[in-house]
Amino acid sequence: KYTQEGIEYFRAQRNLMGWESFYATLSLGTPTYCLATLPYSEVGGLQNLDNTPCDPGQHPDPNGIYQRGAVVTFVNVSGQPTVNVVVATTWTDGDRLAESRATIQFQQSSTTP
Repeated sequence: KYTQEGIEYFRAQRNLMGWESFYATLSLGTPTYCLATLPYSEVGGLQNLDNTPCDPGQHPDPNGIYQRGAVVTFVNVSGQPTVNVVVATTWTDGDRLAESRATIQFQQSSTTP
């Protein structure tokens, strides 16, 4: 649930901001984001996202069980600038660390802003 929510957040930000603003905002910071909260605004909200790894006390859930973060990388695919986002949610399951991970890739297209 938390991993998919993180993926959907980046998708919504890309749609709200348009490609140029989305790409520019992500390229300003470090590649690691804490997704304990997902800020929204009329023009996106990505610029208000915590652009650091999560601290031990930052959790997306009210019980403090899960931690969720994203790593953003920039690559060129077939000559097109591309943004790869990997969202990972981690938690402790007994004595082991468990993880849910998903990846989404964004490219500029002529059919979206």
